Amino acid sequence: MGRGLSDLQKTMLTMQLNEYGDIDLKDVMAKYYGWPQNEYKRFSKEEIGQQKYMSGYIATRKAFDRMIARGLIFSGNRRYYGLTEAGKKVLAKLWPVAFSMLFYGNASSKPLSVILLAKQYAEEALEDLVPSR
Repeated sequence: MGRGLSDLQKTMLTMQLNEYGDIDLKDVMAKYYGWPQNEYKRFSKEEIGQQKYMSGYIATRKAFDRMIARGLIFSGNRRYYGLTEAGKKVLAKLWPVAFSMLFYGNASSKPLSVILLAKQYAEEALEDLVPSR
């Protein structure tokens, strides 16, 4: 039985694509940790704290590498990534509403009950969807 995805990895899978069809790791860190970015997508290490920033950065890099090893994402460089076909399938099972939002437009009109049901289904099914390394 696999270990499943961490909350950070789930965040990585459900991020909005940027204008190039990629996902930026700095956007993941901003969303997951709640850290503000300046206009150049930089974080203030003084505001966050050097140790806290490095801890979050290392955790994000490790999650990124594990997702590549599982075949869920691909990367052209060390900052941007995209979903593989396997990643899209996991996302479709994990968050049907998020998948709809990412690939077929805004799902803000979906009722909250649909979103909660998708979340419940994802939590129950996740162990069988993603094999451990």
